[in-house]
Order: sequence, then structure tokens, then C-alpha cells
Amino acid sequence: MATTKNVSNLMKWLRDPENKCFWNEDVLDVRESPEGGIGVFAKKDLNPVDEDEEDYDENENENSDDLFLRISKDSILSAQNSCISNLLYDYGISGMQAVVLAFIYEKSIGESSPWYDYIQSINYYDNEQNIDEDHLILPPSLWAEEEQALLKGTEAEILGVIDPTEVQEVFMQSLQFSKNISNLMTIPYELSLSKNSDFEKENLYKFKCFAAICAAIASRAFEIDAYHELALVPGADLFNHDSFGNEHVHFETVNDVCPFCGREDGCGHNEYGAPDSEEEENESETENEAENWEDMDLEDGASEDGVSDEEKDGENMSDASDMDQESHEPLGEITISYINELEKELEATAKEDAEDEDEEEQEEDEDFELDDEYQLIPDQCVDIVLKKPVQKNNEIFNAYGNLSNPILLSKYGFTSIGNPNDYVGLGMQALRLAKSDKTLKPHFKWWSEVGFRIFQEYADSLNNNSIENGNHTHSCCSSDCGEEEEEEEEHDEEFFQSWELELRILSNGQPSLATYALTKLLTLNSKDLKKLMKNNPEQIYKSLIKNNTKSYKILLNLCEKKSSMYKDGGLTSQEYLQIIAKNQQNKNLKYSLILIQNEKKILEIATELLHLKLVNPN
Repeated sequence: MATTKNVSNLMKWLRDPENKCFWNEDVLDVRESPEGGIGVFAKKDLNPVDEDEEDYDENENENSDDLFLRISKDSILSAQNSCISNLLYDYGISGMQAVVLAFIYEKSIGESSPWYDYIQSINYYDNEQNIDEDHLILPPSLWAEEEQALLKGTEAEILGVIDPTEVQEVFMQSLQFSKNISNLMTIPYELSLSKNSDFEKENLYKFKCFAAICAAIASRAFEIDAYHELALVPGADLFNHDSFGNEHVHFETVNDVCPFCGREDGCGHNEYGAPDSEEEENESETENEAENWEDMDLEDGASEDGVSDEEKDGENMSDASDMDQESHEPLGEITISYINELEKELEATAKEDAEDEDEEEQEEDEDFELDDEYQLIPDQCVDIVLKKPVQKNNEIFNAYGNLSNPILLSKYGFTSIGNPNDYVGLGMQALRLAKSDKTLKPHFKWWSEVGFRIFQEYADSLNNNSIENGNHTHSCCSSDCGEEEEEEEEHDEEFFQSWELELRILSNGQPSLATYALTKLLTLNSKDLKKLMKNNPEQIYKSLIKNNTKSYKILLNLCEKKSSMYKDGGLTSQEYLQIIAKNQQNKNLKYSLILIQNEKKILEIATELLHLKLVNPN
């Protein structure tokens, strides 16, 4: 997990008005966190305003403690804002790789980068005093073999967390990119490999530096909008993650913007297409206009642009007057009062524009920049906003999503004890059962080809799978029914072909609904299977969720097979906790042990519940 260093320099960056950023220092304190690294703490008791109140007004809200961070999208470190934005676009590089390259190139230009102080705060070494290969914070895919061995058989291995293929491919693509643009930009250190075999060790170190940077950027990047896509947001990445639904803040941004220019509306790209196609159309229109002008005589008193000298003189005088009015007061510190006052002014300006009946003047108002280069218009910014109360001196948490420990380890470099989003997959055990028992081949064939799709689609239609049906209730399978994330799954072809990935025991020890349904399917004889296959979706669903002792036996067998994959001599989850308590220094070991401990705990709970079900199926 990348840590934060040089906090004082980062705070200086956040205070600098030229960076178009507001950081609420009146209520926020940045210091070491018990969770590890740096965290954000409340200087006083904080309570969010109730947005459901009838008199709530976002712009006139006097509870200024709600807004923790506001930063202009112009100031985030994204591929679009970086010094290589055009080059990334030309070579079709986007997403996380684009942000990584943007960071590396901005870092390479040193103090010339507008994010210099922020970049210096991102630490991808576990010891600031020892900047060498042994202290790089590497992703699990590049851990030492003995460290990776701990994750064998876990969900982390199944999900490819310890597979280095992806980072190797991204590195090779980035090397080619840096070579292609080397006549325009100096190749950064991490991408400047030598062909001389004497530098093989140094080249390996550079690759590991690149991988460590990838891990650091992935752990900090936020989804911004359709234009910036992913980006680093100074200040927002200081808030640590909470896995238990106790997060205090939300990251807010206007996502629906033009993917070509970043504007919310009025750019014309929806009508004319991408800037390249628009440019070609404009060139064509210009050529046609030129031909038309050749056949026309200019009217008396008009210049070549069709505007009279008198009108031009009037416009020039008006422009001069406007420039005088636009001059602003000397730049001062950005405060919450300043932001509130700005929002009131913007609202008043919007009302004036709406009342303006002159179409020509309205168009000018739309083109006119309401904010000078230091002002913060909410819709053009990203915010960190308080959503739940937090007491004085308590750490303020964000939530990166409902993520299981393997995903947290892969993307953010840590795991959480008792993570409620964890699960234990039984897909591999089910596939082995299919191969070992030929009598079950028709069952698995039908389930993989059509059965899972029919069952899942019908289940999704029943109000998040929470309705009791037939003799079955959620006492034998989780009400979450395999949906560990709140976001609705897109049931495309690839999703349904991955049915084995949906076979799982959830954190409460209950099987997902689809998992129980498959085990029930496997209990059917040939005659009953053929009959089931002819039923409609509702009948299939109701048949496969009925309580059945044979189903519980199959589930128990799958859980026992899964438990045998951990080569730990049968250690219990409680024994793992004791080991974890004694291994706090080695982070890789600690986070791996937490991941295994959670999985073992889930299987222990499941086994106990299934034994009870075998005694009392109802």
C-alpha cells in the first residue's frame, strides 16, 4: 500500500490558490493513522446537514463543515491535464495506464510540473530512508515466491492477483510508447532500459520501480468523468478506506460530461462528433463560404467581415468597458466563506442570464467565463463531502466500494480483518466434481449453457432476490444471494459463461442463491432433470430453491474440499489471528494472513451451519 510522505509540502500545495483547491483546515487534521500510514482526523465533532429538509439549500447552507475538499478538475493529475496529454491521445492510451504514464512523465520534469509537491508526497517505498529494490512496495504479482506461496489456493490466486502477466504487458507497452515519443520527451528513468547485459540488474530494478508506481497510482486513482476518466486527486487520497459501511465521506463529481472536451453541454460534439470530424466539417464549410464570398460585392460602409465600422467602434468600446469590469481584486486565501459567497454570486448571475431577452447578449454571457482562473465552480470541481457524523479526534473514513480482500490486496495493497464483502469460491471444486462424476455431466451441461442464465435472470426480477419462495427461505442461503456489491451486474454473455465464479459461500457462511440452486440441481435423477428443463423460469426457480438434505451434503463436501486446499496443517481462523498479532512488521505477510484467516472463518461458519441443516433440514 503506497503511503504519504512530505505532508507539509502537500499541505502547501493544497493551500496555494493557484492550484484552485480548497482544503478545510478548520475541521481537518492530517496525522499518523492506527490503520497504518497517514489519515485524516476531525478537529471537532462534525455532523452533516440533512439534505432531505425542505429548506435545505446547497448553495446557502451555513454548515460549512460539510465540505472537506473542493478541487477544480483543471488541477487534478489526469492524462488529459498532463504534459503528454496529446501524445497519449495520439497513441490511443487511456485508463489506468494513461494515468501511470502521466504521473511518471510529470515526475520526470521535476519542479516544472504543477504537481511537483503533490508528486513528492506519494511514497512507494516502505522506508523513506532506504530507497532501494528491497524496500519497494510491490504488487502481490511481484512478491517473493515464499510470500506468494501463502496465497496458493485462496481467492487471490483464483482471481489472478499473483499473476504478473498484466503488469509485464503494460510495462512493455509503456517502453514502446516512451521510445516512440523520445524525440519530443526525454525518456523517464523507469523506462530507460539498457540493452547492455551488464545493466540487467538495473533494468530489473527499473521494472520493479514501474510496477511499484503502478500499484501506488492504482491505490489512489479516482473515477472522475467521461473526459478525464481516472485521475489522481490531491487531498482526496488521504482518506483511508472502511470496509464495514462506516465511511463518513463521499467523493462527488459530475460524471456526465462531453468525452472530447469535458464540458457539460453546449460544446456541439454530440451533434458534430469528435473534434477531428468537427474540424474537417468546419474546413469544408470555410471553403464553401470562401467560394460564395468571391461572387459577392461588399456593401458600402462594411468591412470584409460584414460588420460596419460604426458597429466595430461600438464593440471595441464595449469590450474595453467589459475588461475594466472584469478586473478582479488581488488574489487571497480560498476559504469556505469565499466558496459560499462565490456560489451565491454564480446563482445570481445565472438568474440574470435567464432574464436576459437579447439572444445575442445571452450567447456572449454563455461564452464569458464566470470564474476567473482562481475561482471554484462546483460543477467543474470534485468534492469530498461529509455524509455521516464523526466525533472529535476520530479518523474520517472513505469507502472505495464493497470490495473483497483479494480485490483490496490487488488494487490497494491491504486487507481487512472480518471484511463483510469477503466470500469463498467453490467453482474449482464444482468443476472437479463435474469431471469425476460422469453421471452429473448432463446437469452441468444444462446449467452452464442455459440453466444459470434462466435462474439468475428470474432471481434478479424478484426484488433483489429477497423474496421467500416455496418451502425455501433465506435461512439456508444468504439474502445477498451472491451480490457482494451494490452495483447491478451487467448480465452479458461473458458474465453467464463465468457461472463457476458465482459459486460461493458469503461472509456470513451462507451459500449464494445460485450456489444452492446448483447443488439442488445435482440431486435430480435423469427423469426429474428432463422434466425440470421443460419448465418455465418461475417453475425452475421455485424447484431449485427448496430445502433438500442431499443438497446440504453436496455443499458440505465442496466446503471440505476447499478447506483442504490450504496447506497449513489445518490451522483454525482463531490460530491465524494469533499468528497475525505476532507478525505486524512484514506487511505482505500480515495482509496475506488476514486474507486466509477470513476465508477460513467463512468456511468454519458454513460447515457448522450445514451440519445443523443435516440434523434439521427445515
